[in-house]
Amino acid sequence: MKTKSYRPDIDGLRAIAVLSVVLFHIEPSYLSGGFLGVDIFFVISGFLITGIIYKEKLDNTFSFANFYVRRAKRILPPLFLLLILVLGIGYFISLPYEYYKVGISTLSVLFFASNMQYALRTGDYFSNDSSEWPLLHTWSLAVEEQYYFTFPITLFLLIKFFDKRKFTVLIVFCIASFVLAEYMSRTPQYQSLSYYLLFTRFGEMLVGSLLALLSVSGKLPRFRSNGLATVALAAIALLMVWVDNSSPFPGFIALAICLPIAILINSDNTWVNKLLSNRVLVFVGLISYSLYLFHWPVLAYIRYVFDIKGDGYSLPFNIQVLAAIAMFSLALISFFIVERPLRKLSLKPIYVGCYYFLLPTIIVGSIAAYVVYNKGVPQRLSTNLVDANFQYSHIDKNKCPDLVNLGCEGGRTDSNKKIAFFGNSHAEHYFEYVSELANKYDYDVKLYASGGCGLGLKGSSEKCQMVRKAFDKVADQADLIFIAFRWDTLPKGLGDMISGLVKEGKRVVVLAQPPLLTVNPAKVSNCIRLGVHCDTNITISDEYPKYNELVKNIVISNGGEFVDPYAYVSDKKAYRDGDILYYSDDDHLSVYGAKWLAKAYEGSGAGASIFQ
Repeated sequence: MKTKSYRPDIDGLRAIAVLSVVLFHIEPSYLSGGFLGVDIFFVISGFLITGIIYKEKLDNTFSFANFYVRRAKRILPPLFLLLILVLGIGYFISLPYEYYKVGISTLSVLFFASNMQYALRTGDYFSNDSSEWPLLHTWSLAVEEQYYFTFPITLFLLIKFFDKRKFTVLIVFCIASFVLAEYMSRTPQYQSLSYYLLFTRFGEMLVGSLLALLSVSGKLPRFRSNGLATVALAAIALLMVWVDNSSPFPGFIALAICLPIAILINSDNTWVNKLLSNRVLVFVGLISYSLYLFHWPVLAYIRYVFDIKGDGYSLPFNIQVLAAIAMFSLALISFFIVERPLRKLSLKPIYVGCYYFLLPTIIVGSIAAYVVYNKGVPQRLSTNLVDANFQYSHIDKNKCPDLVNLGCEGGRTDSNKKIAFFGNSHAEHYFEYVSELANKYDYDVKLYASGGCGLGLKGSSEKCQMVRKAFDKVADQADLIFIAFRWDTLPKGLGDMISGLVKEGKRVVVLAQPPLLTVNPAKVSNCIRLGVHCDTNITISDEYPKYNELVKNIVISNGGEFVDPYAYVSDKKAYRDGDILYYSDDDHLSVYGAKWLAKAYEGSGAGASIFQ
């Protein structure tokens, strides 16, 4: 069967996709639905890959080895360049915990599982903190690679056992994927999972795959209608403007963007095809993979350095221009020096596997594993006066290294008197405080917490429910229970939880939230270290007493005890002592801060009152 000639209009579509994504990431207000560009890529990938596979299958020339060799040569060289640069730059500009997460992200990329890793993280694709994750965008690459591994096998099994019904089966799979995505996107505990996972994105690539199968088999001729192509292009433009990050997505909106893309891919010799075949768009399409890879880390690292408030940093226009120049420059370097030359290099499959995958994976994986094992290499930033592990982290990573703490132990670990400590990242930042006091008064402490969680009730994320279930299992054996959350975002059901534990005969101590800061002192410190101009005016929010008073009333009315560790310090506006920071960000204590509060509490004479 004759292989189809090169389609410049598809590269034009790639250009539309990547430029939409870049514009949205530079400033969402420029194109609120620009993130739909990723879905354009998905349809194109499904179409091109399936067309190649199916033609070769019909010609009896398909080889899994050759298929994955082509994929490796196309995808891996620029990807490894990206990972090396992200790890290298991160070493110099990232604080330890963020660099630790870069290491974890790098390992997940190497296993083509970054979508699953990000799905399980706090927040979602559109949350403020995610804008500073330099490898966040690799989730889409992971989804595509997972599709490349699963779809060829699925297709061949269908051809072998259900050849006459293969289109019907694939259409059912496609519809099921969109329905599942719509359901999960509208269900709070599954929204983050919905955005990232293969099952909810499978349908988008299947749209392209079905189009390819119909085209290659001669069941669907190319459209030559200017009117149809015009409607499809208009639909894409309207969706890009109408959809925003508050829309339930993916799901039926994703289907709405996929169908007009499929129409344009199947169009032939219309004015839209000619527009998309424009030389400038075609060139951008050719470098679109490298541009997609490098645009996001440029923006993420810029935001990481300059965003000292942590509220989602809107780049000044001059920085936007410089960022655009940087990302296009890196894309051109990657395309002309790495991507294109190494893709054209003729090597046997065994050598491609070795030089394109195995050796780079070992090298990059070893670096990333070193970063993870050393908890972000805090010694980079340590001085004679400051231990960076205590300075820039809300919990001692040597004691509690995991992102989800289920039973991290402190205090006097051989004691028969037990404390079960439940909460989220605010329980984590008080862990050193409770642990030091528990050690003095002969208690063992076990922490059950994870950042971003509420009480872990039904309807919460799977991660948060897991934390709650682990805590519930040990609460019966605990002599004393501590609870700590961020109270200015009060979790529902706190009173019921406390009263339930009190009825079971438990002493429940709820810790107040420390004051919120207007900016992140660790970011300010890092900004100064890097020699970058940034606002160093740090003040304490006036809201501090209000949210604690609200929680105090709930706690006491339900039989619990309320303790404000910050009430025992002499300077209520303190957030540092010389070079020592008491906060790791704007709302979390550092390990130094937790130790400072424990010392202040013990020195106040209150002493053992909690632990009697």
